[in-house]
Amino acid sequence: MVDAPLGGLDLRTSTRFDPLLGLSAFSLVLDRQPAEAVADGAGAEVALIVGTNTEEGNLYLAPQGRMATTTDDDVHDVAARVHADPAALVARYRARHPRASPGELCSAIMGDALFGEGSRRLAEAHAAHGRGPTYTYEFAWRSSAVDGSLGAAHAVELPYVFDRLDLPALRGPRGLLGPAEPSEALAECMHGAWVRFARSGDPGWAPPETRRFTGQE
Repeated sequence: MVDAPLGGLDLRTSTRFDPLLGLSAFSLVLDRQPAEAVADGAGAEVALIVGTNTEEGNLYLAPQGRMATTTDDDVHDVAARVHADPAALVARYRARHPRASPGELCSAIMGDALFGEGSRRLAEAHAAHGRGPTYTYEFAWRSSAVDGSLGAAHAVELPYVFDRLDLPALRGPRGLLGPAEPSEALAECMHGAWVRFARSGDPGWAPPETRRFTGQE
């Protein structure tokens, strides 16, 4: 997974709604965050594979054309929904990504708030027990969809995990994979890793290494 930013992101879902998109999938079936349950020992002996995509938040901006139109005020508004000190949060993201556009900063904050921080906490809680192995990954292959702005967004990894690059609906300018040729080698690598994990509990890399999937496999 990508390095975790920054403490203070609020992942509480006591109202069954997350602070960004309005609906938290976890809160529909669980009464607490998964990392909290795992910290108390739930699933500690079971092998875990968990990770995120490099540009998770792009999914909520690129298809609507908002990567180019997001403003600094928009970034602050998103930060205010997940952190008690939004100005400080934005400043820390800006320090980490000094050349990022407002759209890219907004995507980074959204991606961490919705996926990255929770995944990191889950992995850390699981690994702390030292019983079942904890495997982490980062998916960094960039889709060429939406004029190249979709990038390594949320869900772009799924055709690779299931090795379904051949589905016509996934191709083309508005398809998840975009018009450029996807990486068959990456699909073979990822699908193989997930199958190995399902069969043996070992995807093929050693903890605590984070396996990075880039398309250069």
